[in-house]
Amino acid sequence: MAKEHVLIIDRNLSSRAWLIDHIISPADLTCAEAGTLEEARARSALLDPHVIFLNLSGNLNQTLDFIKAQPPSVAVVALTSSQASDVTQAALQAGAVDVVVKPASPDRIAQALERALRWVRLSAERDQLRTQADRQRQEFNAIYTVGKQITALLDLEQVLGLVVTSAVNLTGAEEGALMLLDADTGELYLRASRNLRESAARKTRFKVTDTLIGRVVSSRRPINMTNDDLVRVQTSYLVKSIMCVPLLVGERVIGVLSVDNALRGAQFSEHDLHLLSTLADYAAIAIENAQLYEETRRRANELAALIEIDRHISSTLDLT
Repeated sequence: MAKEHVLIIDRNLSSRAWLIDHIISPADLTCAEAGTLEEARARSALLDPHVIFLNLSGNLNQTLDFIKAQPPSVAVVALTSSQASDVTQAALQAGAVDVVVKPASPDRIAQALERALRWVRLSAERDQLRTQADRQRQEFNAIYTVGKQITALLDLEQVLGLVVTSAVNLTGAEEGALMLLDADTGELYLRASRNLRESAARKTRFKVTDTLIGRVVSSRRPINMTNDDLVRVQTSYLVKSIMCVPLLVGERVIGVLSVDNALRGAQFSEHDLHLLSTLADYAAIAIENAQLYEETRRRANELAALIEIDRHISSTLDLT
């Protein structure tokens, strides 16, 4: 975690200096100071503090309102000269993580700082876990939807469009494309896309040997590349980062699913690669199902034609 920031709010300049010299600096934390709540609000907007040391002086109600207004990720340590338990209770109820009654030893204040830092770090971990859980839920819903659509839809256009859209959304990519391999010509051709630039979409068919994506076809292995400058996908098609996975039916490559970032160089992770591979498997299944459906329908039509011919012949023979 990056170095935490501390904001000290106290009208007494010498009290602020003591805290900085004896508590904040030894903990190797960055620090800002404010003499009033108004000044503290301005400093908070610039510093975005993790911990606030706040002296409960002046108007207590205004000070308590300031504590209540802090986001849950900010730990407030209240300092007070009052021995009254109701002041301590009011500060804790307002949201302070600790209340230090002065005079207090340096060890006691250092302990309050350490407790506040633990609070901040635990809050950050909690938020990170919540974000991860939300993303995993979105990923599960998207993949479940694609799988359900594949079993329910025979419209290959819709399924492949859904696969590419899910690939872009789940990996946070700028663009996505699904290319299929023409076995007769050895060319890749664009079958579905999302947010694809005109320069890329214009050339919708090209030789496998002429492109970076073609390496995925020949090797049957995924590619995950990032470059500080640009990665050349094909002629006049440059990106900052790209990830491609093969569409496999058994050991045979029938196409490539890819996502890329053309403007920003954000690298794709191994998790992103796993998601893209899962979606590529779904796309391959959809294509295979569509081909089987077309073959079944063709044979059914042929059988129906044969039955009609046989019926016609039988009818002719009966007439004779």
